[in-house]
Amino acid sequence: MHNKCDFFQEQIKKCNGLAERASSKTDCEFWLGMARRWECMLEAGERGTLKIEVEPTFERPIMKKRANRWVRRQAA
Repeated sequence: MHNKCDFFQEQIKKCNGLAERASSKTDCEFWLGMARRWECMLEAGERGTLKIEVEPTFERPIMKKRANRWVRRQAA
């Protein structure tokens, strides 16, 4: 659980940093909201009520959809 908590704390720091550097009030509010969500995840993890594995993924779903569409066109 320690590694997950470190991950959440890192995300909170990143979001707060992005909020500080945000160019507009809307962007700042967005990043502060994201930081609050990560804080909730951290608290849930510390309580032991968080039941997810943290594995970052770098696959972009939109590209996967487009690739599937391309395959269907070729097959037809």
